[in-house]
Amino acid sequence: MAHLQGHIEAFNQPGTARILADVLAEAFRGPELEQARAGFVAAQREPFRHVLERAVDRGELPANLDYELTMDLLIGPIINRALATGGHLEPVLAERIVDVVFGGLRPGSSAP
Repeated sequence: MAHLQGHIEAFNQPGTARILADVLAEAFRGPELEQARAGFVAAQREPFRHVLERAVDRGELPANLDYELTMDLLIGPIINRALATGGHLEPVLAERIVDVVFGGLRPGSSAP
């Protein structure tokens, strides 16, 4: 949840969403910036993946967890609010996202 909270705090800084939108738009226009974007995203996701792997090892999440999709489901709402809807990024959003996403991923649930 701390990882998500960090994203919320970053997007609550003035100009962050605008800068990210500009960088993303330019990344689709040129291979150099696309390569930098991909590296940045990978570096941001790596520690998050380790948190998920530890949760799987402890039996808190299913062994067949789709790590990439889970990270997308957790981070996506924050990016969507920051870049698309302009919705408020309140501090409790991270906890709400975790509750919704992991509520369907606990062992014994019907989610894959």
